[in-house]
Amino acid sequence: MATVYGLNQVAKVLHIGVECVGGGSGRSTSFMELVLRLKGPSDPDHMSRRIVGAGGVWGTWQFELTRGSKLEHLLHNPQSKDAIVLALQQVYGDAVMDEAPLLVLSNYDCTVFQKRSPNVMDKRLWASEPVWWDSQRPSARACWLQAFQTAKGMADWCLPRQAVPQTLGGCSIPIPQLEPLEPQQPLKRKFQEQGKAFGLADGSAAAYIASEAELSFQELGVTDAILGEGQHGRTLLGQVNGKQYAVKLYNIRLPEAIPAYHNEKHCLNALQDCPGVVQLHAAGRLQETAYPCIVTVAAGNPCQCLSGQQRIAARQAILQLHGAGAAHGDIRLSNILFNTDDKCKLVDFAHCTLEADEQSKAKDLEWLKALP
Repeated sequence: MATVYGLNQVAKVLHIGVECVGGGSGRSTSFMELVLRLKGPSDPDHMSRRIVGAGGVWGTWQFELTRGSKLEHLLHNPQSKDAIVLALQQVYGDAVMDEAPLLVLSNYDCTVFQKRSPNVMDKRLWASEPVWWDSQRPSARACWLQAFQTAKGMADWCLPRQAVPQTLGGCSIPIPQLEPLEPQQPLKRKFQEQGKAFGLADGSAAAYIASEAELSFQELGVTDAILGEGQHGRTLLGQVNGKQYAVKLYNIRLPEAIPAYHNEKHCLNALQDCPGVVQLHAAGRLQETAYPCIVTVAAGNPCQCLSGQQRIAARQAILQLHGAGAAHGDIRLSNILFNTDDKCKLVDFAHCTLEADEQSKAKDLEWLKALP
């Protein structure tokens, strides 16, 4: 981080107008580790507007270069190909999400810069020579500053995520430490596409995510307006033919995210006949990424403080859920939405229990009572 801070200070002195920062909350729509962005305040309704570069940092187990070798050497080496393709896919998916023209693939020894084509339909990437952090001719700092300047020159490129064509086949990010949850009943899936071979072992968590229905940016109308953020990821606004959707993305870098996704998908599917539960539209894997997503029909907005009428409506929705045998498990203001008529819908079922005991149901009501 000291090196990045030094780069930003030099870029400031040179008036380049680009900075490298962590891709944390409020900086981008994706979950990347590094962001190259135009300096200035972010727009919550257009989080990607200032993003010009998407970056990821990997250990040598996934991205290892030896001096004198290039990125194409890894891609043609059977022993390293799978790992580097996965790393490339992840950073490319983040770049597509944030409509960024520049990609940064790095480990703790070297960095490779890549750029997309100005033609959004062209999915080829152009890669730089590896930039070694201890290099002096040219220096790594000079190469990074050149990347800042190049990214700034591409800031006006138009790379709308919804225009990126789907890739028929590919890989998803391996998550060996997680086991897939077995669904207790068949799940309804929209936009199901068959015949996508991802070359991953059956039964692995990675294969489970890869086998999920692929949901395209175009079909969901995914925008870069963030509706909310939670402990497992963030929710973006989707708009298709005048209808609005909430597209909840799970950050697979968090170990609890995938089990939460499986649970929410299963519970929402089972509770669609419950009046107080948000309507499920689709569930699957977002195009070009390994991010699981839950898509629901937009049901309104949360409030900062419940009125008397809203509290009654929220209690009724919770009791309807309890009548179906379930407990929500995470009653808070952000998970209780109201439309303009104060009709209530419950959202975020990552902690839901379908066959809940009376103690779990009582906790839902206690949490509601404690809300302002």
